[in-house]
Parts: sequence; structure tokens; C-alpha cells
Amino acid sequence: MTNARARAILLVVLLAFTAGSARAERIECGTNRHMEVVSYKWELNGFLSWIAGLRFPTHGNGSLATIVRENGSIGTELRIISHKGASDLYQYQSEINPRNLLTLTSLDGYKFEGRNRTMTTTFDYGAKTMRRVKDDTKQGVSGKTKIEPLPAGDVRDVLSVIHYLRKSATRIDKPVTTKVYSAGKLYDVILTPGSELKVEFEGTRVAARQYTISASAADRKKWPGDVSFWLTRDERAIPVRILIRQRGASLDLSAEAVYTCP
Repeated sequence: MTNARARAILLVVLLAFTAGSARAERIECGTNRHMEVVSYKWELNGFLSWIAGLRFPTHGNGSLATIVRENGSIGTELRIISHKGASDLYQYQSEINPRNLLTLTSLDGYKFEGRNRTMTTTFDYGAKTMRRVKDDTKQGVSGKTKIEPLPAGDVRDVLSVIHYLRKSATRIDKPVTTKVYSAGKLYDVILTPGSELKVEFEGTRVAARQYTISASAADRKKWPGDVSFWLTRDERAIPVRILIRQRGASLDLSAEAVYTCP
């Protein structure tokens, strides 16, 4: 395998939730209420991680913020930040319908070595369309728009799936099929509940159950790997670990603390 090929694979791992810039407004406490923030540390593992160190950061910090907006919708944002600090590397945002927990808007992006790339998708369930807007400073693209038909069935991006399971975990004891929106495409996936284990969190060991998002047999070649996360077994259902696996490497986020806005 060439170094160029290995670096390409690693970039896919780091963008496994995404494909697009950290330019959207960051979710802050400010005047927001009903806001929760989980802080993480992350590291890149696997036999390709040593190559990543030649160019890409291999560890750092992150956060997962969730708020209830004034209009009643749910906003959630994941940020993955380099250990070098300063600018954000990867960002993923979702706006979620509170009634059915489907995705209303999905933004994903990254900023790396002067390049900013974002993709924002709005789902119009009434018109049955999805509208994608792409910006990419390297390609000189700004506001490139594409409108496509919205396939039938429930549509959620990865953050919406995590939020859905946080609200529904106690009722899910067998695999559930749904569609996941990732990197501008929709995939048929299976949400599989797994075993329970003890996870270190805020200085103690807490019980957490594993859930895995994996592609259906038909989409496995298009969306290889999977995303697993572990939710605490209490009423908060905090994602204390998130593991993104791709060929040759994995991105592992471990929760350190959780706080809420007053």
C-alpha cells in the first residue's frame, strides 16, 4: 500500500461522520438552556495510525453538545479537536425534529492545513426532497447546491441516531433497520444492541451498553466499517465512548465529564 493510499484511508477514518468546514456557529451556553455538553479525549488506533502521525494529528479532545432550541427543535454538535489546539479539525451538527427524532438539517465539515470544507443538507419531508449545499476553499466552491428526491423511510444522520437511541434505548432489545445519512449519501443500516460493560467515567466505573451502526449487506461495500457507542444504563444515557472503525484504523473517543447549562 502506498503512503498516499494510506493517508487517504486515514482521512476517511477521521471524517467517518463527515465530509464537509468548521465554519458554522459553535453551540455555546450563552442564553441557551436545557444544554448538555460531554467532553472527550480521542486517539487514532490501528496499524495505519503511525502513518497518520506523519501528517495528521493522532489524539486530542472533543465535545458533544445537545440543546433544546427556542423553537423546540433539538440541536446537537460533535467537535473533534487536535491536541495542538487552536482551530477545530472536524465538526458535525444536526437539527432534530423533537416529535419523531428525524433529522431536519445535517452539517458536516473539516478544517485542515488551510482548507475548509462543509456540506449542509436540509431535509424537506413535505416536498420529499433533500437540498445539499457544499463549500470547499481548495476547490473554489462556494454555495454549490444540489436538490434530490428524498427516499422513503426514516432518515437520520449519525448524531440523530445517537440521540434517538439515547431516548429509546430502554425499548430496543433487537436489531432495528433504518437509513443513515453520511457524507452526502443515504445508506441502509442496522442498529444492533450489544452487551453491557463497565466504563471509566468521572472517576468511577459505570455500566454502559453497546450499540452499533453497521451497513446492511447491500450497502456494506459502499459504507465499510461501523460506528459503536456505549450509553450509560441510567436515565441520562450518556454516550461515554464512541468508536469509529474503518479499514486499518479506528477513532476512539472516551468521555471524561458531562456538564449542563444552568
